[in-house]
Amino acid sequence: MSNTIVDTVPVTIVGGGAVGLAIAYELSRRQNGVVVLEKHQNLGEEQSGRNSGVIHAGIYYDKGSLKANHCVNGNRLIYEFCARYDVPAARVGKLVVAVNEKEDGTLEGLLQRATDNGVEGLRYLKGREVTGIEPNVTAYSALFFPSTGIVDAAGLVKKLAGLAVQQGAAILKGRKVIGIEEDQGKFKVTVQTRDGIESFLTEFLINSAGLYSDEIARMVNPENDYRIVPGRGEYCTFNRLKKPELNVQTNIYPIPYERVVDGISYLAPGIHLTPTFGLDGKIDVEIGSIINVGPAAQTVTIKDDYETHRYPVELFYDKIRPFFPHINHGDLQLGYTGIWADLQGHKDFVITKDKKYDNCLHLLGLTSPALTSSLSIGKYVKSIV
Repeated sequence: MSNTIVDTVPVTIVGGGAVGLAIAYELSRRQNGVVVLEKHQNLGEEQSGRNSGVIHAGIYYDKGSLKANHCVNGNRLIYEFCARYDVPAARVGKLVVAVNEKEDGTLEGLLQRATDNGVEGLRYLKGREVTGIEPNVTAYSALFFPSTGIVDAAGLVKKLAGLAVQQGAAILKGRKVIGIEEDQGKFKVTVQTRDGIESFLTEFLINSAGLYSDEIARMVNPENDYRIVPGRGEYCTFNRLKKPELNVQTNIYPIPYERVVDGISYLAPGIHLTPTFGLDGKIDVEIGSIINVGPAAQTVTIKDDYETHRYPVELFYDKIRPFFPHINHGDLQLGYTGIWADLQGHKDFVITKDKKYDNCLHLLGLTSPALTSSLSIGKYVKSIV
């Protein structure tokens, strides 16, 4: 592309995260001329690269919602994809633990929700059974979800991008979209690069811009009133190999809590323990030494504010010690942060054609479990396009 409009691109995807790349991967299998625009110099720099790396089972979402359907379907697809293409992924399972009789009473509702969503293999466990799986975890009872796992998110993003390129897609990094205008049934897309301004035409536009999907939607159609509410997730870490009492190899979650964002209430998983892969990142290696602890959630006003007023280590310590009693304050250290894209007024994913232009598809509010759902969403978008 040059500074003048010389090309017409059949399909343009704005956003090079896991969902945008999964769409590119699916579309490029049968469609020529798929272009992905990513404003950063590296792919997956925002939500896709700053999360827990959990492959979710589908237990927190309302029956029949896009989140529930794509999560359950995506869970199966992501394991199949990772096994086929040697992306590190492991079914380490997940324990949602109740630490007393009162919390045990809430497990029934969670069990019913998971069953309604089609989650398979889940089991209710008494405390001694929990200890049999994870000796260092203290619980009155728990739900065990064997289909929950972990994935190397960076490896997934890299593989999706590589396959899309092999199939003929173009992935253009360092291209920030600064303007979109309707032009005789197509869209004129203008991007800022290191070298200046470029413009081109596209026949179909897919808005998968994550935190900035509301801004892209307004570029397409100023009447769009979507608003992303950035939520920051903060993490600590500890080394499970430093002492035997810290060893865990399963996702360990507390009872979920109700989180309210702009008047919308939904179940939030709370601060949990998540194993990670070792640096060599092979499927058949043991789980790495580092355990992620988080996320601790807070709403922020700036979409790239990763550090201001971070929670102290004490908050994480206080949250996990009831079910992980051998942790000491000094075992924890502050880790990374990520920012997700809550959509004002919506608790579910929004995947919809533009209100004015039928050749534009918006994907908004793709917070967790979007990483797990990415391959399912890719197939869904392909059926629409």
